[in-house]
Amino acid sequence: MFLGAMVPWNTVMLINIATPVLSVIILLFMKESPSWLLTQGRKDDALTALMFYREDKEDASLELERILKNIKALEKEREATGSSILSQLTSKMRRMREATFWKPFLILNMMLNIGLEWAGFPALAFYMHTILEETSIPVDEYWAAGFISLYRALVTLSLSFILVKVPRRVMYLSSGILVATALFIQGAYALLGSYVPEEYIYISSWIPLFSILLGYTGFGLGYGPITFILQGEILPSDMRSFGSGLLGVLDNVFLFAAVKMVPILLYSFGTGGTFFLYGCVCLGNLTICFFCMPETKGLSLEDIEDYYRGVVPEKKTKKNSV
Repeated sequence: MFLGAMVPWNTVMLINIATPVLSVIILLFMKESPSWLLTQGRKDDALTALMFYREDKEDASLELERILKNIKALEKEREATGSSILSQLTSKMRRMREATFWKPFLILNMMLNIGLEWAGFPALAFYMHTILEETSIPVDEYWAAGFISLYRALVTLSLSFILVKVPRRVMYLSSGILVATALFIQGAYALLGSYVPEEYIYISSWIPLFSILLGYTGFGLGYGPITFILQGEILPSDMRSFGSGLLGVLDNVFLFAAVKMVPILLYSFGTGGTFFLYGCVCLGNLTICFFCMPETKGLSLEDIEDYYRGVVPEKKTKKNSV
């Protein structure tokens, strides 16, 4: 956003190449997935990887044995279903009907494709300048968009320090309330802003900017990041790649629809009605998540899978949690 306010778009793209390059460099220092290493018969490397992530040999050894147990169970299941492409596809379709997959998958779909994509964030991301211009904030909309994006990034970074102490579920629901509140404030100002007395117009003109910052506070503190964190936690290990890929495909479809609907919604309901609609969607998502979203803090990936199987989890050690 800042670069877009200062230089042409093609220069911005060249500068932004640094981001994926940095990601590749960081990934070079990461260890492979212990589960994948065990499927390749590399037990020593898997233990080294677990030590890298857990930093405790006893906990790493115990978790290694649990992962091995799960892998052996999956191998027996594959032997029973066959190794052909058709049999594997049939097995995958049958696996999708099991509660250990479709329950967390539906929750993630609600959180990502409804709760996130239809909570106004695509509208703000793709139509930030238009929305800021229509709300007549008392600052340049291009620089305001840059500062809003910077604020969102800083709040998201702070999540890594907060999640260590705060449960996922509490953080997600609390941050979601902030998002819903921000959406309703934005909608109310758009509908009632013209009735503000003249002497308070300048002060009230900051309300849209405040509501956007409040919404991004909720997004950064958990409403956005926790949705993606849970993809690596609550999907079963043997379906995690498939489930995440399917979620990604559906997310692009919902994102495309949400972005394309913004002009139609603004024309049909106005800015106020559109943000009230987004607020209602956000509240609906939070209501469903209140009853269905599991708490994953302090649980290992195997414990989470046992939760959806209806199995009582084994006694956990102090560090083998996600």
